[in-house]
Amino acid sequence: MLHEVTDTVLAECVDLDPDDSSTRRRGSDGRSVWIEPSARHHTSSGVLAQEEHIICWAMDAQLEPPAPSTGVNTGRLDVMQAEAAAAVAGSDRLVLVVGPAGAGKTTMLAAAVDDLTAGTSLVEIRGVGVVVAAMIIGQTGDISRFASAGHFASYNATAPIEASSGQNTRHRLNQRGNRQLNWAIHTAAVTQLRYPCQGREYYDRKRAEGKDTKEAIRALKRQLSNVIYRTMVADARRLEQ
Repeated sequence: MLHEVTDTVLAECVDLDPDDSSTRRRGSDGRSVWIEPSARHHTSSGVLAQEEHIICWAMDAQLEPPAPSTGVNTGRLDVMQAEAAAAVAGSDRLVLVVGPAGAGKTTMLAAAVDDLTAGTSLVEIRGVGVVVAAMIIGQTGDISRFASAGHFASYNATAPIEASSGQNTRHRLNQRGNRQLNWAIHTAAVTQLRYPCQGREYYDRKRAEGKDTKEAIRALKRQLSNVIYRTMVADARRLEQ
């Protein structure tokens, strides 16, 4: 009975790895190199249709011509890796990279991160490593589009939203804004708490003023946003010279 049910279900599924002598296969498990080792063996036509819809949406969302970076070090990359790294490090807001296991996506991303963080002073800020710096640069884009540190803070959701009523002045947590950029700033803030630095001193002062842990961290993130903004503005001016 169980075998019959299984056969019936599989008959309605799409085999992701059908027998095909022309497909390159891994020696470890015999599966196609185009399929991750942990990937399922079967799916449904409905899931495939949704995946196709997402990819088509991503392609249609490309309003401007591609703007790849021209500064990627391609010494360790093959032609396809170099093209992908240039796209990731470019100014496009959305980049979709698809490749089989072992295609070198990690190597490609490392080259893209190196290019994104080349010439930036962000990595000199405590808690901002190359990955966080790349996230900040990639999510921010051209810093000149933000007229002030306040505009930048609103964009990255570190600026609280005013929720005053009558004579009461209140602020609430900003749940909007760029959440990935907010995550990068949060990572830097939490890292600063582990070491003696200006960020840790600022956090301790806020705690001494009566703020709880979450409120003090939010205040630190707001200050970090200002530091990041000033650093990126200074970098942009230096590169223009």
